[in-house]
Amino acid sequence: MHTPKNISLLLVATLFFVVVIIGFIFAIGRINDRRGHVAVVLGDIDGLTRKAEEYQLFEKIIKTTEVDRAKIASYVVKKDGLVDFIKLIEGMATASGVEVVIKTVVESEVQGQATSSPKVMLTLPLSAVGTWENVSMFFALLESMPYKTTLTKVDLKKMAFEDASDPKKRRFSKANPGWQGDFEFGVLKFK
Repeated sequence: MHTPKNISLLLVATLFFVVVIIGFIFAIGRINDRRGHVAVVLGDIDGLTRKAEEYQLFEKIIKTTEVDRAKIASYVVKKDGLVDFIKLIEGMATASGVEVVIKTVVESEVQGQATSSPKVMLTLPLSAVGTWENVSMFFALLESMPYKTTLTKVDLKKMAFEDASDPKKRRFSKANPGWQGDFEFGVLKFK
């Protein structure tokens, strides 16, 4: 029964089985290689998707905080806005009916600030002369300026009445005495 035909058929079947097994092993190896490659590509896609989502979230945060950031920036005098700031103070003095003298403007470094937008502190000592109502109105206007100000000194003095010898005091009388307000305040300015 072991005829050469049966033996050759058995050898062909065994050889075919071995070739099929080698083909399956090769196919499984290729599938594993592709699966690893697909995993890397999916990881890259996942990373890019996360970055895109984070970017969109940051854009949304930037967009939703734009008004708040602009409001915060408006509390600080612009880099070249010192002259406009002093004109604002002089305009408030005129509106409140006082004569104002800005004695000096001192710049000092601000400690512990972010380096992305460096700022300096402007300190302005000034003197205002007018009636009590006018000086107090000027003081109220200083406090309500659209800037973040810090008052460091407020000194109000009733002026002694003298008979019109000083032209600045001519508008005052015993019934309506003059007042002098000495104020010192600080405000942040972009560097």
